[in-house]
Amino acid sequence: MKKLFVLAFALLTMLSTKGQIVKIDHFNAHTADARVLFDLFKTTFKLPIVYDYQSYGNFASGGLWLGNTTFEFVCPTGTTTTKAIFKGIALEPVQHTDSLIPLLDERMVNHSAPFPFK
Repeated sequence: MKKLFVLAFALLTMLSTKGQIVKIDHFNAHTADARVLFDLFKTTFKLPIVYDYQSYGNFASGGLWLGNTTFEFVCPTGTTTTKAIFKGIALEPVQHTDSLIPLLDERMVNHSAPFPFK
């Protein structure tokens, strides 16, 4: 987990030097036990809820607040593994998402297709 935060901080620092990133919006952990982990962090560690755990059809997820970012627990449809896998970091760009893609490519940051959210 510590390595993930160091990587995220390095990524944010590297990309923000060109003024393209506002913040890291959230981290994703995928597992069949997403609800169990969500409840554990919510009740044991008393993390505030950003959005409650619920099903969206092809996946279920819930997000908890870590201060300046969200930790999202995701259970994609058909997931059977109970091992939590960190799948990604969602970034909040300053400009339109399309302007961020060339910067990520230039820095050789592996990424998925943009998934803008307003």
